[in-house]
This record gives sequence, structure tokens and C-alpha cells, in this order.
Amino acid sequence: MVHDAYVRATPPGQRNAAAYFVLRNNAKSKVRLVSVKSDVAEVAEPHSHVMDEGMMKMRRVEYIDIPAEGETVLQPGGLHIMLMGLVKQLQPGEYVSLEFQFDNGQKQTMRVPVKMIVGMSMTSGHDKKKHKHKHKQG
Repeated sequence: MVHDAYVRATPPGQRNAAAYFVLRNNAKSKVRLVSVKSDVAEVAEPHSHVMDEGMMKMRRVEYIDIPAEGETVLQPGGLHIMLMGLVKQLQPGEYVSLEFQFDNGQKQTMRVPVKMIVGMSMTSGHDKKKHKHKHKQG
């Protein structure tokens, strides 16, 4: 069910990271990802980004649906798994363990690579800075 997973590398002192992947469901009915556990974080929670009063904010979600015979993509700026209370800095080239639990009783455990994401803030938008600049319309 879980494919192409990776976790974002963190700078020293960063206590949170994000995991991204593709959820594929070959079953004829919807499946839900209901929990994630990791060996490098005290807490792992599904999160989403939503627009609130003109600002993009992160929100915890209870579960992530995977449609029947379909897929759900977890990616920067959208659905993702927040790894909070990291027990160590995550460096590119390392691997972390993630255990996925689905509502149909299925479990999947994976060793997931840590990657440096070029061109994006290391905090993945999970800090208190506001996004302020204008985009030209052309």
C-alpha cells in the first residue's frame, strides 16, 4: 500500500520532520490509514495544510482515506505525516522505521530513506513565519 516513501532531513535542533509517500489501494473498497509509528519520533500524526484567513496552516487529521482502486499522494504542501519529538537529527542517507496501520487490520513496516529536499525550507512550513510576497500575473 505504501510506496515511494521518504522523510525530510532536519537541521540540528529541529524537533519535527515530515514523511511523504504514495498510498495505493487495489481493493474494491476504500481503506483508511489510521496511525503511523516511528522509531525516531515520540509522536507521528497525519496532517494537512489548509488555507485559513489567507494563510496556509497545518492541521492534524484523524485518518487518511485511500479510494477504492486508487491512490492518495502525501507531498509537501498537502497531506503528510508529522514526526514530532524527534530523538535525533535526521541526516540524508540514513533510514528510519515507519509502521503504518490501516482500518482493515493491515500493517506495513518500512525502512524509509531520509532525503534533503532542495529548494524548500527545512521546516516544511511548520514554523511561525508568514508567507509574504507577490506573484506576477502574466
